[in-house]
Amino acid sequence: MDRIFLFPYSSSSKSRIHFFVLLSIYLFLSYAYKYVDDIFYVTILYQFQNLSAIIIAFQCTPIGFLFIALLILLEIIHSLGIYFIIGDSHLLISLSSRLITLIACFLISSSQAKQLYYKMQQEKLIYTDDFTGLYNHRFFLKELSIQVENCLEKHSHLGLILLDIDNLKLVNDNFGQDAGDSVISSTAKLLQGIITSPLTLYRYQSDEFAVIVPFNRSNQLEDIAQHLKKQLDTLKNDFIHAPLASYITFSLGYSSLPSLAKDSHSLIKQAEAALYHSKNAGKDAIHIYEDILKNFNQDVTTENKHLISIFKALLASISMKDQYTLGHCERVASYAAKLASHMQLDSEQINAIHYAGLLHDIGKIEIPSIILNKTAPLSEDEYALIKKHPIYSSNILEPLLGMDESIDYVRHHHEHFDGSGYPDGLSGTSISLGARILAVVDSFDAMISERPYSKGMSIEEALLELKRCAYLQFDPFVVEHFITLMTE
Repeated sequence: MDRIFLFPYSSSSKSRIHFFVLLSIYLFLSYAYKYVDDIFYVTILYQFQNLSAIIIAFQCTPIGFLFIALLILLEIIHSLGIYFIIGDSHLLISLSSRLITLIACFLISSSQAKQLYYKMQQEKLIYTDDFTGLYNHRFFLKELSIQVENCLEKHSHLGLILLDIDNLKLVNDNFGQDAGDSVISSTAKLLQGIITSPLTLYRYQSDEFAVIVPFNRSNQLEDIAQHLKKQLDTLKNDFIHAPLASYITFSLGYSSLPSLAKDSHSLIKQAEAALYHSKNAGKDAIHIYEDILKNFNQDVTTENKHLISIFKALLASISMKDQYTLGHCERVASYAAKLASHMQLDSEQINAIHYAGLLHDIGKIEIPSIILNKTAPLSEDEYALIKKHPIYSSNILEPLLGMDESIDYVRHHHEHFDGSGYPDGLSGTSISLGARILAVVDSFDAMISERPYSKGMSIEEALLELKRCAYLQFDPFVVEHFITLMTE
């Protein structure tokens, strides 16, 4: 908590200037009255000097008082030396005035120091996480905003790493809440030992930590994230008691500004999306946020390019409503393109399937967040609304010229091979091949993903489920190719 407890006049350039201006006035007055013969003006200058000393002690506590006390003591010693040499009684009056000023400065400075101490204690309570002693989420948001502003002004680089403790729920379930708390506390201590200035560490959420990283080299942020992960894996057994350590791994996600994010809000969202990707890719991993639409501009028709910013905004809005959806769309697009390539489709079909995978859930923007993030079973009305999202998605995409195939795949990716799907009840090969591919990879990613209301399956379990549902929900030909792709 060093930053909170620094003297205010050592950490602000404006405050330092203020202090030196006041000190310069004091020093000027200490010499000015010596060159004035009129006793009236000497007295006025002398009192102004005393007043400036009191102002410095009041406004620049405690550094101001220390400087003033030193100067006054030097003046007293100097005056005493002159008094003993020439015996001028007027010097005693000057000395008594200086002593009174010194005492006044001490009393004022003591009062200010007490107030400063209480203020720092209040700041400590406001900005410190009680459990770990780290900076808390509130201070993280405040500090990130300041550092982002400085970064943009100086045209420098800033990274954000989010770290999650994997399998903490498993520890809580098997060993109790106290064991889980012990893991969090031990991880905080471990991180404090690893992370040094200029990096700063925060407790982001219950089992998540944040690290703000100023950096210079292009690959420096990646190196720092890799080093952090390696240190955590190496040292965890020294901090987390056995057998708890055997359950614990760490997932990291990170992004940077200004190369990826443009402000603090987007930096947080991107790091969260990257962390979520790590969690859903099997945990114990590191991912950097990637702009999933970065290549979109290169391939769409000129007429459609003006819509790209709209779709980016829609995907960002979905991410804010439902953190799962954006990462899910990215993974579905990747799986779908790989499967289409494995099935030896032509490049135009692969691109159409890739874009459909990316945008297939964009219609969820129309569905309330409370339904998207609900952990309890959905009501009939809520499920009926969820089932409309393929229609919403295709309607949103309809203005795109030359993307009819992708729009068809998006609309029909929840159709079932046996005709029991939605929204149009299509069956068999009347469902376009792209939609049948999306149906398989969409379900696969949903099955292996960990959600608040369900634990993800293993890849092997998900592939067996796809095989079981072939001819019913899925095209067996597509399932066979996907299983081959995933087991090669």
